[in-house]
Amino acid sequence: MEEKRHDAAPPATRFATADSTASEPTSTHHCAGSPLRLEIKEHKKAMNMLQQEYEEKIARLEVEVKACLHKEETYESTTMEQDCEFDIGHLKRFTFRELQIATGNFSQKNILGQGGFGIVYKGCLTNKMLVAVKRLKDHNYTGEMQFQTEVEMIGLAVHRNLLRLYGFCMTPDERLLVYLYMPNGSVADRLRVVEIENMYLQI
Repeated sequence: MEEKRHDAAPPATRFATADSTASEPTSTHHCAGSPLRLEIKEHKKAMNMLQQEYEEKIARLEVEVKACLHKEETYESTTMEQDCEFDIGHLKRFTFRELQIATGNFSQKNILGQGGFGIVYKGCLTNKMLVAVKRLKDHNYTGEMQFQTEVEMIGLAVHRNLLRLYGFCMTPDERLLVYLYMPNGSVADRLRVVEIENMYLQI
């Protein structure tokens, strides 16, 4: 009887060992779902989302910068080509951008008057000189050479009651004439300018 009890002891020991081994996965599973690990996981997820959003913003910014640079290069290239093709020595040639700035982007509050061929704006150049800028309504009425001839003829017209032509601007889409501003000039003075322009434009 004593020998039988001695033989039964090892299975009991093995059973206890099996219980301790089986309990380990339960403990590991509990650690994997702990609040700390869940918080770390959520933090990493949030960081990934922020990084993705940041990269998207950088990509959009790069596209906008490239578009602006391309537009500026195209504008400068076009202006240089036009300057080579069309130059009148005694008159100043302005870029369209210069006249935009001078007139506050052709603001309505700077309108001095208007006629059948365009609107006259008051402008201030970068050197503080005041000018009257006439923006012609339809640039399709004349080609480059005809416009050059008309500008030369208007520039030669000198009279104390007429505004003096100071410069011009010509782009594929715009025709503008720049006169010296007369603070004491009347509307009649500007109408005389319109009349003489119309006379030359109808030739």
